Order: sequence, then C-alpha cells, then structure tokens
Amino acid sequence: NIAGYVEQSFEVGRFDIRPGIRVDRDDFSDETYVSPRLSIGYVATPNLRLTATSGVFYESPRFLVRASDPDNFDLANEEILHFSAGLEYRFAEDWTLISEAYHQELDDLVVDESRATGRADNAGDGTNSGFDLVLQRAFGDRWSADMTYSYNRGRQNDNDGRGSYTPDFSREHFFAVGARWEITDRLQLGARWKWGSGRPGDRFNVNEDVLPGSGLFRYSKEITENNAITLDDYQSLNIRVDYRRPVGPVDVVAFLDIINVYGAESGSPPEFNPRNGEDVVEEGELFPLFGLIFEKSW
Repeated sequence: NIAGYVEQSFEVGRFDIRPGIRVDRDDFSDETYVSPRLSIGYVATPNLRLTATSGVFYESPRFLVRASDPDNFDLANEEILHFSAGLEYRFAEDWTLISEAYHQELDDLVVDESRATGRADNAGDGTNSGFDLVLQRAFGDRWSADMTYSYNRGRQNDNDGRGSYTPDFSREHFFAVGARWEITDRLQLGARWKWGSGRPGDRFNVNEDVLPGSGLFRYSKEITENNAITLDDYQSLNIRVDYRRPVGPVDVVAFLDIINVYGAESGSPPEFNPRNGEDVVEEGELFPLFGLIFEKSW
C-alpha cells in the first residue's frame, strides 16, 4: 500500500485556510482512493481561535479480516466523511479551554456475512457524532493539569434486516482528569483517573446440552439482539513516579508506572463459558511497570 499527502496554507487576514488532498493506493482491493481535506482557522481575538474542518478519510480492513476468507482479499476501504467545528479559548495566563463538535457519515463498513465462515462484505453504513471538551493548565510553578470530557453517539446498520445498533467499542461518556507535580528538580509525580460509561452488550438466550450424544455437556449462547444493553462502567487510576539524575552528559530517568491502582474491572464485554453457561467478567488487576530512560540534549 502506498500513500501520499499534500497541503497548502493560505493566510487571508485573520483566516488560516489549509486545503489538502491525500491519495492512497490499496493493492488488496486494487483501488486508488482520493481524499480531499479542508481546514479553516479564524483568530477572533488574541485569546480566541475558531476552527472548522471537513474531509474524506478511508480505513483499510484489518489484515485478520482479509485473512479469514479468500473472498475477503478484495474488500474495499471503509469511507468516513467528517465535519467538525471547534474553538480554543485562553482565559488566563496558564489556562486554556478547547472544545470541538463533530459529525461523521460512515459508508462501506466491513460486516460479517457469516461468523462460521469468516466471510465479510462492505454492506454496513452509519453515523457517528459527539463533542470533546478539554481544560488544560500549562506547566508552571512546578505543576500542570488537564481535564477531558467526551460524548459520543454512534449508530451502525449492517443492512441485514435487523436494523441499526450501537457499534461494539462505543462509550457514550468518557471523563479523565490528570496532573503532574515536579516535587524537586529530580523527582516528579503524575496521576490520572479515567471513567467511561459502559460499552454495549448483546441480549441472548442460553441453551443447554447442545451436543447430545457426544458425551460432553455443553451450553451455547444464542444472540437475540445485537448491542441492545449497556455493560458496567469502567474506571481506573494510574500513578507514575520519575526520578531524574545526570550521569555525565546523559540524564538517567528511573520511572515506575502503577496502572489500575485499585484493580478495577476492565469494562470489557464478558466471555461466555460453554461449560457452565455463564458469562465470565474479566477481573481487573494492578499492573506495575518500571524501567530506565536515557536522555541526551544536543
């Protein structure tokens, strides 16, 4: 696969206009995709900047999907038509508020024709809308902080007669808050807490003894409605400590990341156990990560 992109910037008064175009060659689907883009910025005041963007984007099917069946080799790229508008407002010396609303029209989405064979096609379409809100405090006086809130509403239709549904990985609400403190010139502490509303899950019936005469007693999960319920919320707290020490011309940074401090559940969809007919929820666990970073300034 080969891709190229070109962009030109024009400044007209308070406007910054950036038209662009991207060209992708996909040898799997034997197609060439042309994606026009446009971005417009407007400086309303020294502290307020408005933006608007639009463009076409293409996403290649996953290699795992292409490899599932020989007929999937020539699947087309999924198409996304994107529109957004936003603002960036600096209301204090170190504080900035960023907000953006967006809408996307989705086409040629890859959907399963059959879970048994792995055959897929580009029959799906849908929409995706939402907004992002970010509050940032730039680093100063040995600390920085940020807060993020996102709202997202997506709908997908596989055009198989079952109607539209919420896409698999959607979270309608997401919130995160984090901060970084430089305790001394050598010691730094950071923390981030994240929360997300539950992902969608399926409604289903459980059937028992689905392998009669085999000598194995097994259950099966019969999905009756795709992504019709909302699973439990997700949350986690991560903490990081950095210790910096110069060694000759190099700075050595020893770090410790503690991911999911209180072992919250992952929020992933449960897995069905055919031996007892129950859904198994993945338990969360604390995960420490440590190492060394070597930095050299030139």
